[in-house]
Amino acid sequence: MKKFFSLNILLLVFNVANAQFDSQYGLNMFNHMEINPGYAGSKDAVSLVLLGREQWMGFDGAPTTQVFSIHTPFKLFKAKHGAGLSITNDKIGFETNMGIHLSYAYHKYMGQGNLGIGFNVGMINQSLSPEWKYPEQGSDPAVPVGGDDKPMIFDMGLGVFYETDNFHLGISTTHINQPKIKYKDGVVDDKYSYISRHYYISAGYNYQLANPLFEFRPSIFIESDQTSSQYSINGTMLYNKRFWGGVSYRLTDAVIAMLGVEFISGLKVGVAYEMPATTKINYQYQSGSFEFAISYTFNVSVEKEKNVYKSIRFL
Repeated sequence: MKKFFSLNILLLVFNVANAQFDSQYGLNMFNHMEINPGYAGSKDAVSLVLLGREQWMGFDGAPTTQVFSIHTPFKLFKAKHGAGLSITNDKIGFETNMGIHLSYAYHKYMGQGNLGIGFNVGMINQSLSPEWKYPEQGSDPAVPVGGDDKPMIFDMGLGVFYETDNFHLGISTTHINQPKIKYKDGVVDDKYSYISRHYYISAGYNYQLANPLFEFRPSIFIESDQTSSQYSINGTMLYNKRFWGGVSYRLTDAVIAMLGVEFISGLKVGVAYEMPATTKINYQYQSGSFEFAISYTFNVSVEKEKNVYKSIRFL
């Protein structure tokens, strides 16, 4: 109970005072849709992703996150577009955040690849049900103290995503409008009541090795909320276009081991185990973080060509 109480105070005050919000992941290659609307429709197929994360396993009140996304390309006025939906459920201590976002992207072929420029709009429902035990001197006025407090927040994001056969680069920002959170009680100063703007850069390259069965895929992932930044360096090896494994290092934070496989055409599964490197929340209190991701991509014909049959009788 002491650990649970201490963790909730730590995490909630950290979130409120610094206006931090977005979750972190190890399997970022599965999660472009949540952070970059320019990615919507980038594949010439319908793509679905389900991702789950259990952070700091064994720690009472630790963060748990689930993400579902779907996106598809479509043609309109002889141009390529993309549309997508992402749903995120994130729980940390007494706080639960449910976000639903719709994405649109305009696509244009440039050079040897495809450029997507997009935006998303959505709503975030933040549910806060604290059960504080205050010291005798009273409560902290910066901490919400009401019962079920569930403010609904309008949210927006922007992003661009460029991809070729061997390279990708994404630049995006979430919570561009820095939406304010209005609690019923507790938060009395505007500086505590907004979600800060987050910035993301992701890039990667596919190297075909001398042995045609192997392909090396290094990548980087950068996230910043204007107060702090995280840098991840990743390297994965793909075998026979189906099996892959790799390691990711989040600077001064964690080492992540990753494995994945494509079972059938279009169905991919990935898992990751995150080992804290220098974090103060060490193995004395938790046993690392675990992630899984399932993606399925399938083609849907939206434009059927007319079939014309000729008979030799009329030749």
